[in-house]
Amino acid sequence: MASNITTVNYIFKRKYTNNRVEELSLRDHPTWYRIRKRGGFTGTDDTVPAQISYPQGIAGTLTAAQAAVESSKGVQFRYYRKKKYAVIRLDGEAMEACANEGAFVSLVTRETDWKLKEFGANQAFDLFGVGNGLRGQRAALAGDVITLTSTYDVAKFKVGMTLMASVNADGSAPKAGTCKVVSTDPDNSQITVDDITGIAGHANNDYLFRSGDPGTCMEGMGVCTPITAPVYGVDDFRDVDRGQAVRELAGTRQPSSGVVEDDLGLGAVKVSTLYRKLTEAAVHPLQFWKIVKRGDAKVQYDNAGGKLQIGFEYIMLQTPAGNIKVYSEPDIDYAEARAWDANAHYIHHLNEVTHIIRTNGNPHMQMASEDSIEIRGRSMLNYVQTDTASHLVVSGLT
Repeated sequence: MASNITTVNYIFKRKYTNNRVEELSLRDHPTWYRIRKRGGFTGTDDTVPAQISYPQGIAGTLTAAQAAVESSKGVQFRYYRKKKYAVIRLDGEAMEACANEGAFVSLVTRETDWKLKEFGANQAFDLFGVGNGLRGQRAALAGDVITLTSTYDVAKFKVGMTLMASVNADGSAPKAGTCKVVSTDPDNSQITVDDITGIAGHANNDYLFRSGDPGTCMEGMGVCTPITAPVYGVDDFRDVDRGQAVRELAGTRQPSSGVVEDDLGLGAVKVSTLYRKLTEAAVHPLQFWKIVKRGDAKVQYDNAGGKLQIGFEYIMLQTPAGNIKVYSEPDIDYAEARAWDANAHYIHHLNEVTHIIRTNGNPHMQMASEDSIEIRGRSMLNYVQTDTASHLVVSGLT
């Protein structure tokens, strides 16, 4: 039969259930998959408490104890939803050119599957970020070929991605215009764009972002557990000055010694002095391989549980503060390692984590000015740490 709107409805009602959408957007991203998801993010914002001290008033004499009485101290982090959209557009002629329903289903399925996978990859990338979507920094330019400051950043760019630039790492005061990635070359730390003049005044040391990302990304681990410790009187994150209790409110920092497993072990010991314990960690796949080679470690493959039953590679790292499952994580920065208590964070979302927008029950809308239909995916969420002290970041890995 000829392709038609009814066929589109059939595909999205049956094939693209919420479970199917979730599977496509989470697959291949260990941390994004494993982290707890909590729905019901209604209202304009939400808060999560953090205690930084316990009641005081302890002394060797009653009068001194009475004079030193203080109640426990705590804060409340206030956070807001961050929205992201994914748009799939199907050309009318291309749909009609599919001679039968099977071919039409194949067309729609291919485009939708890959869009949802890219959407999930973008969310997994944001999970480790600082909330601005920063993907790389320009070191040099030859024609339309951009050399990045780090070869490992090339993987953060995809062919067809629309880029914007700013002199600021947070993406503020962006330069006018955009350009598109037409090729990537990790071996030479380079990406090629269609027309570099599309970004006005693009210069060396400019920061690069996916167009539209700055200010819209979830506030990920990079800002919740920052590499640079917050400074008292200066920091303001989610309405809290974390400088008043740096490790309790912003986690623990461990500079790299050059051996990531040693760094994670030492970091875990530091975290244990706060009466906390780390259970999981994430490192870049290349760092993961270095651990395997150095220690002849046994790589295990877990079944992550839940209705999707997706598993990931990990190493069991034994530390004086307990065992940590270290996962091979393609979404984390090469120079970083992060560890946490699996019960100390989650994704808070409205509707499903990633879902197809079904306006008036339909998964698509006819475009008014062109012969095509548009299907939209969406997420409305943010990253939350319920116990900020149960997080560690290792920086400066080589």
